[in-house]
Amino acid sequence: MDPCGMTISDLCYGLKSEVDEKHKRCHFYIPSYQRGYRWTKKHVTRLLNDLNEFTKSKSDEFYCLQPVIVKKLKDKETDTELHYEVVDGQQRLSTILVLLKVFKYIDNDLFELYFERDSAKKEREEFLRNIGSSSTADDYNLIDNIFLRDAYETAITWLKNNSSSDIIKNMREKLAYYTKIIWYELGRKSNAYKVFSNVNGGKIKLTNSELVKAMILRNTPDKSYTAARLWDEVERQLHIDGFWAFITQDDAKYQGRYETRMDYVLELLYKTNTGVKGIIKSEDVFEYFENTLEDLEKSKRKEKAETLLTEVRHFFRNFQDWYENVQFYNFVGYLVTQGEKEISDLLCFYKNNGKDEFLDELKSYVIDSLELPGMSSEKEITEYLLGQEDDVTAGLLYGKSSDNNSIIKILLVFNILTCNDMGRKFIFSTKGGWSLEHIRAQKSDDVKKDLRQEFVQGYIDAIPHRIKEGKENKDSRKELGILKKSLEKYIEENEFSDKSKFSSVFDEISAIYEKDSVANTHSISNLALLGRLDNSSLLDSAFSKKREKILDMLANIGKEATHNIPVCTEHIFIKAYSGDVTNFYYWSKSDGKKYIEKIAGRLFSLAPFSSKKTGGSL
Repeated sequence: MDPCGMTISDLCYGLKSEVDEKHKRCHFYIPSYQRGYRWTKKHVTRLLNDLNEFTKSKSDEFYCLQPVIVKKLKDKETDTELHYEVVDGQQRLSTILVLLKVFKYIDNDLFELYFERDSAKKEREEFLRNIGSSSTADDYNLIDNIFLRDAYETAITWLKNNSSSDIIKNMREKLAYYTKIIWYELGRKSNAYKVFSNVNGGKIKLTNSELVKAMILRNTPDKSYTAARLWDEVERQLHIDGFWAFITQDDAKYQGRYETRMDYVLELLYKTNTGVKGIIKSEDVFEYFENTLEDLEKSKRKEKAETLLTEVRHFFRNFQDWYENVQFYNFVGYLVTQGEKEISDLLCFYKNNGKDEFLDELKSYVIDSLELPGMSSEKEITEYLLGQEDDVTAGLLYGKSSDNNSIIKILLVFNILTCNDMGRKFIFSTKGGWSLEHIRAQKSDDVKKDLRQEFVQGYIDAIPHRIKEGKENKDSRKELGILKKSLEKYIEENEFSDKSKFSSVFDEISAIYEKDSVANTHSISNLALLGRLDNSSLLDSAFSKKREKILDMLANIGKEATHNIPVCTEHIFIKAYSGDVTNFYYWSKSDGKKYIEKIAGRLFSLAPFSSKKTGGSL
């Protein structure tokens, strides 16, 4: 459908039926829950003045009215008529019908309105049909008819005050053929009353963006088609999930705020133009645009509307630049989804600086967001992340104060820098947000009762591979063999609900595997980044079992779009950081150390951009 909607002539004898492809006249049904007609002289005069001032210079220029929301009544369709229930827009349709009468449009071709509230006499319907003829006192028993008659007389008076040889013909042509109404048709199963209640109760934010769109189109008649196409292009791009995720905040207080994604762009325009920050009310955004455009003199509205349209275009082009550039995409996505920077601030900086300066500034803000106490060497970063090797309470620890959030940010940046080197976009969208997963098990109490069998079986499966590697001495191989038999006995006894027995088995495993494990299972050397939902499916498994599940998720990403496995988490479980690619069955102290060294090396690559050294930030 044309992004500007339907011409008024389309509503008369221009819409094609889906049933027999005939062009049919529209009949609009006004349900009783709708309020009556209430347009005043001011509303009608303003529409007439705007329409009169519209000058068509190109074939694709139209004067655009605000939206109409309808639902097709297919069971009432005839050979010559299409029937629609009007959910929103009856005031505009009623006024248009009155004006078509005034401008002497062919009566037999006019669309019609019929009202559920009418009695068998069809008072409103008949009054509209004969509005130009003489009226009786009975015609004014309904308040709606009084307002309709006032609208008709206002239009007649306007014609007398703007008389010219072709005024009626010119206004008829402008209204019928060069005026479009934005058309929204609900699906067959939609609840029309619920939609009406939401629209008129201010609960649907769609109204904000579409009314602003209508205001811009109405005030830029010579560019209405181009403007409508641009608006649609922006909305389509915003509905690419990856595009949307990287430019919106991942904080729970922001999620679900925008009923239409175009509302977000309008909010950015509002923030940029006013300097307002943080969370704002949607009604404030619409009020700003309404006051900006509608309160201006007519001669100035077009210029301001074009300025707003240009700003929308610039925002969109900036977003496209960032989306297509891997480093821009990843850095901007991190800063915005983590709430480190408002995107309106980034847009302002990008507008006033070159791309190289923008990239450097992004790097500066990313590294500063981690609040690393020192950046002079990779060793200094490592010591901050891990602490001294003999102090299990030092360094960043899972569950310690605010360390969880710091660790998540560090691992996010680690993943982003890795993706940059690979020329790959990081996927920011994840259901439930980000969480931390222990690479290897922590303590027996953390393994849930229904997962104890799987946990033990994971070590039974891993022991033969560890022996086969040939790195164990004779005593170690003997220990592993004894452990395997003990674990197999535990499985055979099938007493997984016995907490003390599982604790004893867990201690046996730890006595051998802890020798070569990280000093503290809560340190960052034993933590991986995962989406919260994916994390829940890995809880309490042995490393080998977690590896199997991760690889299975990776294999099914194309089939099950719910999975989002960060690249560095994938690298952990394929032992990409370990150097020894034969040991796929447990996570050793050596593995953890090399993992930390890789993280520190990546972070150190941003050291030159730290504000502690460069002295500047966004």
